[in-house]
Amino acid sequence: VYDPANDTRSARFRIDHRAYEEVLKHAVRVFYYQRRGAAHSAPYADPRWTDGTNFLGPLQDSECRLITSPSPANQKDLRGGWFDAGDYNKYVNWTVSPISDLLFAYRQNPLIWPDDWNIPESGNGIPDLLDELKWELDWLLRMQNANGSVLSKQGVNAFQSASPPSAEASQVFYGAESTTASLSTAGNFAQAAPFYRAVGMTNYALTLSNAAVAAYNWAVANPNVIFTNTGYSSANPEVDTSSTNAYNYARDSLRIR
Repeated sequence: VYDPANDTRSARFRIDHRAYEEVLKHAVRVFYYQRRGAAHSAPYADPRWTDGTNFLGPLQDSECRLITSPSPANQKDLRGGWFDAGDYNKYVNWTVSPISDLLFAYRQNPLIWPDDWNIPESGNGIPDLLDELKWELDWLLRMQNANGSVLSKQGVNAFQSASPPSAEASQVFYGAESTTASLSTAGNFAQAAPFYRAVGMTNYALTLSNAAVAAYNWAVANPNVIFTNTGYSSANPEVDTSSTNAYNYARDSLRIR
C-alpha cells in the first residue's frame, strides 16, 4: 500500500489463497527441531540451529533405566519423540494436545499438507505432517510395556539442561506406568490409525490400532495406578485420576480407529 501524497508505503504483503503457506510450513518444522535422539544438520536444519545427535550416549535414551530402580534389568530403548518444552524431559500425558491438534488440522484439509517441507522424510510419498507425527508416535510405542500399560515420563532426574542438546550427557530415566498415561496413549494411537491407513501405511495403522486397544484394556483393568514422580525433581505429569476425561478421550478415540 503506497501513499503518494506523503511518499509512504506499508510493509510488503501478499493477497492470495496461499498467503499463509510459508508460515504453516515453518510452524510444522518447529517439531522437527524438537526431535530428540536425532541430529539436526544440513540440508534440513538452518545453519544457525544445527546440532549433533542428542541423548543417545551411554545410559541415555536407548539405555534408559527406571528412576526408582536403575538396574540393568530395568533398561529400555526409549529413544525418539519430541522435547516437551524448554527442558529435555518428556511427559506422556502432555502429548495429547499436540497430537490431537495436529491430527485435527490434517483431518480438516488433508490436501494442503505436502511432502516437500525439508525434513529427512520429505519425498517419501507421505505428507510431512504425518511423518513428523510418526516420530512422536514411535516414541509412545516404545513407552508401551508388553502388557499394554504405558510409562509415564522420561528425563533427567533433576534440572540438567546443557546447551545445545547434544552436549547433555546426564543419565536419563523413565517413570513407571500409570492409568492416565495408558489412556492418553490409547487415545493418541486410536486417533492416528485411520490417517496412516488412508495414506497406505496399513501395517503401521494396524500396529497403532492394536496398541490402542491394549493400552485401553490395561487401563480399564487397572483404573487407579498413579505415577508418584518419585526420584524426579521436575514436574509430575499425573492428572486427576478421579476425572473421567482420560477415559472418555480414549473411549471416543477407539470408536473412530
